[in-house]
Amino acid sequence: MAAAMNPLQSLNKLLQIKQLVRSHAVLTCVYPQLFAIQWVAEHSGMESPNPRLFSDSFEKAKLLLGQHDQPFLVITTERLIDGSGLDLIRHAKAQTHPHRCLLVLTHNHHLSIPQTLAAGADALVLEDSINRQSGALIHGLQALVNGQTYLDPALEACHRQSSTDEIEALSARQLEILQLVAAGLSNREIAEQLHLAPTTARDHVQAILKRLQVKTRGAAAVAGVRLGLVH
Repeated sequence: MAAAMNPLQSLNKLLQIKQLVRSHAVLTCVYPQLFAIQWVAEHSGMESPNPRLFSDSFEKAKLLLGQHDQPFLVITTERLIDGSGLDLIRHAKAQTHPHRCLLVLTHNHHLSIPQTLAAGADALVLEDSINRQSGALIHGLQALVNGQTYLDPALEACHRQSSTDEIEALSARQLEILQLVAAGLSNREIAEQLHLAPTTARDHVQAILKRLQVKTRGAAAVAGVRLGLVH
């Protein structure tokens, strides 16, 4: 079990977090209740006029978001007491407000980077990194505030081998087509450029989406960049 966060050692990081989120509404939805996340969330909300909401339930979190007419920074774990953090992120991203979402991975590291990005996560951070006070949480929050994306370096290390597997799983032709998909070409345009039948190009694209565990061409392009398949 990871060591609990020491408040004295964490004072400087806490001040940075408070500064980052002071002007933002924050929803923290985690299960089980993680000491490090809960402690940071509670203390970062001190002296802030913006909402600080807490839950471990997917359904309750949806209700809380619906009760406030403003964008939130959403911090959630991949598992909730009655659902998944990915479902909460999908719900948040489907709303009219530009909610920004950080997913904390506690133990289900089998969740793929493309899968989480396709759900709409803006930042991915490992719980272990938070407990070790690596600075990943601060970088993740900075990404949310600045409209950027962030992947915990420790997570990228965990997925290095799986990334290699993804490269080996796609054929040379599929890698070539993924590059064209990322460039914005349609199936017909890909077929014309590679001298393929349109149905063949379509089938290759569908196979690529399935292998990368995404549903859209845009998500496939993002996954290709993250996995180093698209240059």
